[in-house]
Amino acid sequence: MDNVEQNNEREMLELVLQATASSYVSMHILNMLDFTFEPVKTTPNIDAIIQKFGNQDIRRLLPFVLGILTDPISRNEVSLFSDIETLDERLKDVNQIALEFLSCTMGWCRCRFIAVTRQANGLLEKVLCVVENIDQTRRESYLQVGIINVLAENFTNIFTVNAKTREARTFRYSEKAVGVQQTIQNAPLYENIMGAYIQNNVYEADREDMLKTCEFSNLVRVMREEGTFSYHYRMVLNGEPHFYLFKAVRLGNAENFEVIVIGVACEDEAKKQEALLEESLRVAEQANKSKSTFLFNMSHDIRTPMNAILGFANLLEKHSDDPELIKSYANKIKGAGSYLLNLINEVLEMARIESGATSVNEKPTNLFDIASQIRAVFDEEYRKKKIVVTDEIYPDHPYVLCDMTKIQGILLNVISNAVKYTPEGGRIRISVRDYPHEQEGIRLFETIVEDSGIGISEDFIPHIFDSFSREKSVTENRILGTGLGMGITKKLVDLMNGSIDVESQLGKGTKISIKVPLKVIDKFECSQKENADLDVSRLKGMRILVAEDNELNREIAGELLHEMGFEVDFVEDGVKCVSVVQNLEPFNYDFILMDVQMPHMDGVEATRRIRNMTNPARASIPIIAMTANVFDEDRKKAYDAGMNGFTSKPIELDKLYREIVRVLGK
Repeated sequence: MDNVEQNNEREMLELVLQATASSYVSMHILNMLDFTFEPVKTTPNIDAIIQKFGNQDIRRLLPFVLGILTDPISRNEVSLFSDIETLDERLKDVNQIALEFLSCTMGWCRCRFIAVTRQANGLLEKVLCVVENIDQTRRESYLQVGIINVLAENFTNIFTVNAKTREARTFRYSEKAVGVQQTIQNAPLYENIMGAYIQNNVYEADREDMLKTCEFSNLVRVMREEGTFSYHYRMVLNGEPHFYLFKAVRLGNAENFEVIVIGVACEDEAKKQEALLEESLRVAEQANKSKSTFLFNMSHDIRTPMNAILGFANLLEKHSDDPELIKSYANKIKGAGSYLLNLINEVLEMARIESGATSVNEKPTNLFDIASQIRAVFDEEYRKKKIVVTDEIYPDHPYVLCDMTKIQGILLNVISNAVKYTPEGGRIRISVRDYPHEQEGIRLFETIVEDSGIGISEDFIPHIFDSFSREKSVTENRILGTGLGMGITKKLVDLMNGSIDVESQLGKGTKISIKVPLKVIDKFECSQKENADLDVSRLKGMRILVAEDNELNREIAGELLHEMGFEVDFVEDGVKCVSVVQNLEPFNYDFILMDVQMPHMDGVEATRRIRNMTNPARASIPIIAMTANVFDEDRKKAYDAGMNGFTSKPIELDKLYREIVRVLGK
């Protein structure tokens, strides 16, 4: 080594010593060529161990010295780390390596090997071996980590306790805790502080258990076993109990920890969230139970009309030569099919309302018209069951802005229940009146439906609006229903900022009161609906294109449309529909019946493409949507795409006729 390199080495060593010598226990320069060493800093204890060993070869000496200094818990790691034979390989790509270990007498230490000089081939020439006492640094580090962990949980009171002396030190203190700070100043022992805290702050019913559970020896035992200690209790603030957490963590391993960090935190918010979660779980469990009950009942409700449809279809085949029986069976099949469709519609309506997809669409309405329509719906059922019905429809302001469809839905559900559960020869009273409202231009309309039916038990009334709930199973009362009607009714009433109340007694009947605020308008604002007569002869000879992917639906639509006098052509999807409209010569269709959901291209997209065609006659052809999706948003989607009308599936002849007349202006 030349003089320049020697000077550089010495200068570097002096800088290292100046910067770190105060914290080092020992420092030796190891010569990797002849395996000797040169002491830079040492201790009498280390010198004595070296002299006792005798052999100066660092390959044997260093493991021996470090082995004596090391606690048995760290001895295996230190033995591997002090292996001189592998030092070249371990320092091949780095300038230093280090190991923290527990010594016998000095607590935690750190041993480091630092590459000082290397040979031309890269192998080590001289290495600095340093042993540093890091026990205090490590303790402070553990303490900081423990405090940070406690602070992270928003603890209002934080203090440390020496596990050997039980002496406490405050890091954070809340004035809410009475008597604690004074105790820490005068008698800073754990048991004194806890005694004062519990006596002056803890809810009386929790004091005895907290004193026992948080007793110091028990606290230490739990932390040795688990590392942390937690206790939940109530603290009194301004005369009211609040939920609190007492938490302790040890700093160090299970056998040798000396410091305990203790924190106290308010849990009121966490308890609120816990209560909310428990309530959510209870609601979810109730919903699952209700749905299970619903599915059990629905299995019967669906099978009943399906059995009727299949049974009467078989009878039709057997009695195909008897016109009277055929007519009778066909009517019964239609009745069962209508019930099944209503069942499906109620389930879909409830799902739609719960998803938030329902909105109020207000239009000028005459309440007397609604009353008349509702009466017409139930007249036949009144007659069959010989029910005496009293109508007291006396609103002072019958002309209003309202969502007529939703008002009808509410009344249909409530009156339908009255009819279902009123025995033959019973009575039903329907009353409509309006009263003043606090808002100008608004009246509060009250509808009362009162029956002399079987009534509702007092226990079930609170659950009458729960989805899927029925007081008795279908098999018990033999009255068909889904348990959704009143749930739908309540949600519709809520949507219109109204209220609904139920009074009932078993065996005596039920009274349902519905109050809804409605804006009053002038009579002349109510537009009169056009009621076209069902005169199908007006449409004979017209040619239509039907886009429908389902073969059975095509067959049914074809038969109905042929009966109305139409000439009908079919396509199976939107792609073919667009192609026919684009290319057919001569183009002589009067309008298109377009299914909305079809493979390859749906009816909405097909309509958009037709409307974008350059030929005006083809682009403007009237298009009527034909779909099983009958909600307001489905209509809007169809109209936004450029459709002119909307009819639902299954096809009802009179509704389809009126929609065609409206669209074509016939």
